[in-house]
Amino acid sequence: MAGGTGATAGHTGATGVSGVSGDGGAGGDGYNAGADPSAAPGTAGGDGGAGGDGGSTGNGGAGGAGGSGAAGLPGANGVFAGALGTNGFVGGLGGNGGAGGRGGSISGNGGAGGGGGLGGVGGAGGDGVTGLSGAAAGAKGQAGGDGGTGGIGGAGGNGGAGGVALGSGSAGGNGDGGDGGAGGSSGTGGTGGRGGDGDAATPDGGDGGNGGTSGAAGIGGAGGVAGGTGATAGHTGATGVSGVSGDGGGGDGYNAGADPSAVAGTAGGNGGAGGDGGSTGNGGAGGAGGSGAAACPALMVCSRSVGDERIRRRSRR
Repeated sequence: MAGGTGATAGHTGATGVSGVSGDGGAGGDGYNAGADPSAAPGTAGGDGGAGGDGGSTGNGGAGGAGGSGAAGLPGANGVFAGALGTNGFVGGLGGNGGAGGRGGSISGNGGAGGGGGLGGVGGAGGDGVTGLSGAAAGAKGQAGGDGGTGGIGGAGGNGGAGGVALGSGSAGGNGDGGDGGAGGSSGTGGTGGRGGDGDAATPDGGDGGNGGTSGAAGIGGAGGVAGGTGATAGHTGATGVSGVSGDGGGGDGYNAGADPSAVAGTAGGNGGAGGDGGSTGNGGAGGAGGSGAAACPALMVCSRSVGDERIRRRSRR
């Protein structure tokens, strides 16, 4: 645990990387100044430590939670804010949540991001790993950590790409993006993670993660971009619904036309629906649909990727 009781708390150290098949250790929680009676007024909460990376088949560790900040001294009028209370002190900011560790190189899920302390930002979710040949489906990205009061939700981790199929029953799948973390009372929801990409053997892209729900006055997070580069793009994640008075958001669809690795004729992804507004908020605009990839020219056979410009001319005979 990081040291505190000063104007600025120290940071919690990151955890070590796990062994061959072990899971990464969880990150340590940040110093919680708000719960320390000896903390100086306005002391900031410590940041959570990052989760350790998983071994080759292990899961990434969860990020540690950020600590809350200590309250400020009230001024002459009893308000806990220097700008409003004479000789008062502003309360300390909450620590940020630690990032989740990455899943192992063969399999394993990314670790979840730690939650932010009061006023802190949630940690980003760990990315899912890419499936190897014949391996299980690409791992799903984990959800981003929730923001503390007033903080921003962490972004969801990205889904891992599927492995190449080696035979019946061994097809790799494509991971879905993790959901964005929820925003604090006035914070913004985190953006959903990108879905895993398809390939020739596993053409369906993974779905983008859902955007995080905002707090009372925040904005819902945008949906994650759908995975593409296969015959069928995944769906864009839905946007998070906003809080009481916040506006909704909308994620864009996968843009196959701008992806040099997209297979010819790949469809563009659908735009995500706009999030609902809160009781006094506006509904979000829907996301834009992505453009489709160009088709093969006439009398030509395209290789697996249009972007590498390896096109073989077909004989008329």
